[in-house]
Amino acid sequence: MDFIALSLLKAALWAAIILTTLAYLQWVERKVIAHIQVRVGPSRVGPHGLLQPLADVIKLLTKEDMVPQQANKLLYVLAPFLAVSMVPVGQSPAHSPQPLHDSVVTRRTRATRLIRPSSPPKGQR
Repeated sequence: MDFIALSLLKAALWAAIILTTLAYLQWVERKVIAHIQVRVGPSRVGPHGLLQPLADVIKLLTKEDMVPQQANKLLYVLAPFLAVSMVPVGQSPAHSPQPLHDSVVTRRTRATRLIRPSSPPKGQR
């Protein structure tokens, strides 16, 4: 098997494991909260409600997508993805491995240096 196919298979396997684990951790959370509130909790699907995460996935996949008539459908669907994907983009310059170069901006009365926080002032080197 070539490298890309094997990598995709491994990624899919890990994603399935992590998503299944998270689904059953949510089931445990529901059971604990139900116990605290003196309720039964999820118990209708499968023994002790163990198939509740699967029922949640099926419900999510079969829900009807509602898009307003006046909305641009492509933008309406992509908006949550765009909003979340811009967060790492905004954080990337802060974690750049390249050091910032010293630069001087002269004004009439003074010069301002943009320096790295760890660099001492120019006269104290």
